[in-house]
Formats: sequence, C-alpha cells, structure tokens
Amino acid sequence: EKAVNVGDIIQSNQPGGHFDFAHAKANEHYHSHSAIVISRGVDHSGKFAHMVGGNEGNAIGLHRVSLHPDGTVVQRTGSPFICVVKNLK
Repeated sequence: EKAVNVGDIIQSNQPGGHFDFAHAKANEHYHSHSAIVISRGVDHSGKFAHMVGGNEGNAIGLHRVSLHPDGTVVQRTGSPFICVVKNLK
C-alpha cells in the first residue's frame, strides 16, 4: 500500500509458503524471511528496489524486487511477499 524506501524491510514467505499479513498478525510463529531495502532505481524493465538479506545458504543475498510506477512492491507468485515494515526515521 505504501512505496518502499531505503531502510524498509520486506518480509516474504519461505519457498512453498503462502502466508499473508492477516496470518502474520494473528500468529507468532510461521516460516518467513526478511530483507532490508538498500537502494531503489529504474532501468529498461521499470522501477525496482534492491534488498539484502542474510542467512541465505550461509551467505548474504542481494535481490531485485520489481516496483509499480507508484513505488509499491509488485507481488510475486512464488514465495509471495507478506508485508513491508516501514522505517519511519
């Protein structure tokens, strides 16, 4: 619902998971992964954000997330996103 910015955290499902925000809000424990947005940009494919997350096969991973023209996250079908935690500072 809100454009992502550097410092925000994007939470997604682990492979095979399909939890949504309502499930996350109602449950303390569920399999998910979060990563921090470290940059935003635009190229021939449109707007995007880069996010970095740790503990990915004993490594740090850099991932590209497609953004709508308004800067909100484009939902994906595999390991769908659960929520964006906004950095308010």
